Amino acid sequence: MCFTFYFTVSGPAVFNCPGDIYLPISLSSSLEESAALVTWTAPMSAGQPSENNPNDPYGYYSIGGEPASITYEFTAGSGISICTFNVTVYEGNDAPQIGTCPAFAQVFPVYPNQAVYVYTAPTCTDQNGNVTTVICDPPSATLVAPATEIVCTCSDASGLTDNCTISGSGGNTQPGPPNCPDTELTVATFGGSSTAVVTYGPFICSDAEQVTIVASCNPVSGSVFSIAGNTRPDPPNCPDTGLTVTAIEGSSTAVATYGPFTCNDAEQGTLLASCNPVSGSAFNFGENTVVTCTCTDNGGLTSSCNLFVNVVEAAFFTPENHLSITSPNFANAYPAGVTQSVTVASNVNLGARLLFFTVPNGEVLTIGRGTIIGENTLRTFQDTTFNGITTAERNILFGENTFWVRFVSTAISVENSQGYVLSVYEGTWFRF
Repeated sequence: MCFTFYFTVSGPAVFNCPGDIYLPISLSSSLEESAALVTWTAPMSAGQPSENNPNDPYGYYSIGGEPASITYEFTAGSGISICTFNVTVYEGNDAPQIGTCPAFAQVFPVYPNQAVYVYTAPTCTDQNGNVTTVICDPPSATLVAPATEIVCTCSDASGLTDNCTISGSGGNTQPGPPNCPDTELTVATFGGSSTAVVTYGPFICSDAEQVTIVASCNPVSGSVFSIAGNTRPDPPNCPDTGLTVTAIEGSSTAVATYGPFTCNDAEQGTLLASCNPVSGSAFNFGENTVVTCTCTDNGGLTSSCNLFVNVVEAAFFTPENHLSITSPNFANAYPAGVTQSVTVASNVNLGARLLFFTVPNGEVLTIGRGTIIGENTLRTFQDTTFNGITTAERNILFGENTFWVRFVSTAISVENSQGYVLSVYEGTWFRF
């Protein structure tokens, strides 16, 4: 099997590189009829700016002319980073057009009075060539109250908008409680027996989608109960908030751990509850699974609670701007006995993906959160080949806008095209 790798010398990080600018003349300040003033925020970098970079973040550009290309360059050593965008000024402006919203969101009840909405956001187009963004509120995969209406809004660079709505009532909703009687059920024993068979129910729940649902009881009707004097244990201490676990990328299940839960019993003190499914079981993505935990006393009396377990997908980044960090002199042979330390900062949350890692024994790559190298370590790669690293290990979400990288070279000599390549992304929380 043959692999081909492509590598480049990395320049300094460049932040806040503007996207293409489309300006309708009706929103600009005109110098004369044939030109309009356009402003932008200049990009930033720790590198050395080129003397050819624009002196000011503004200029006058022809109305209806060809797009003007604006370029900023920054250097650090032999590395060069370039930020390029176009400026276009045109007459008039029309609102963007949002696509068709889904009629309903998928609704996954998590626990009473809350649910997770999952849906696909609509697309948006702009006939004037403006850059458009679509923001839906509440976002997909968000925990909200049932029947919440979702509003998706498309905006262009000039502030014009279009929107559509998604119904939050089209999914499944939590059924109402069963109609158990408020009074206790008393049954007499016969012939000196200390137990009696007790029958009850059936009990019914109301449901918005299925109208009525027959409740299941534990113990079932017709079970044997002990004579009065033994009291039922209190319900186990299941959390009311339920449990949400995250599936790793590419997996449709996740393992959930919970408990142990206990009950207080007037006669026996503390009882340990048994749960079904047991803690450590795998749960399917998108299903609101009910875990039933039950305490049973010596007289056979029981008490239960329900724990709602919901599995959601892992969140990753949508890449916007990105840069690469590589081992020294990559892809040429890098020197031994060198420690490379790098810190990265941005004004948005950061994520990274390890694109390549092939080193001799003894080389160590460590990545952590924050700006203090050695603290809050998230990943350590050592003495392995890239094929031995899982996808989940390669993707790193820092949860903040700073991180550090340290690479320690101890080998006496290495071959060309060995080392590491780490791609850094800044963007919104979603998926690589």
